[in-house]
Amino acid sequence: MKQMKIFFVLVTVLSLGLLTVGCSESPTSTNNPPQQFFTDVTLAKLSIGDFCGGGKVFFKGHNYILVADTSDLVPPKNWQDAASACRQRGLNWYLPPIDQLKLLWLKKDIVGGFVDSTFWNQLYWSSSLPDGPDSVFWAQVVDFKKGPNTVLTVAFKSSAYNVRAVKKIFINYKISYDM
Repeated sequence: MKQMKIFFVLVTVLSLGLLTVGCSESPTSTNNPPQQFFTDVTLAKLSIGDFCGGGKVFFKGHNYILVADTSDLVPPKNWQDAASACRQRGLNWYLPPIDQLKLLWLKKDIVGGFVDSTFWNQLYWSSSLPDGPDSVFWAQVVDFKKGPNTVLTVAFKSSAYNVRAVKKIFINYKISYDM
């Protein structure tokens, strides 16, 4: 009976330790990081370039941070496969909308791991679609070599381009019912 109580206490302590894992200096695995839980204090102390949630922080808003995977999801994919690959990356990972992809381009040197080649394209898919009937065939992209304000801002969805998954983690996310 006493051994069972000790075992129960040990399991409880270990479980609580796993639940309080926060952001670390480096990811444990780029391809399949463990699920992590964050406190508001831990997230509030983060800076751009810190490792958190399986990637690097590239934007810090008022009540959330944006984290980018530290490597591309290879090989290059068509738009539909790109979105699917981001979701398969794990819980809360997604193909970024165009505004978040532009923010990521601004911090590309801090995040690192982007295609840097004169032979391969440096276009990255966003989840954003152009207005109108063209959205059936086209999606918005960002050229990470030339920047987001280039002539080419949309690409044919069946083309294979680069993919970088992101996730949004909320800070002090509380719902208030007071009016």
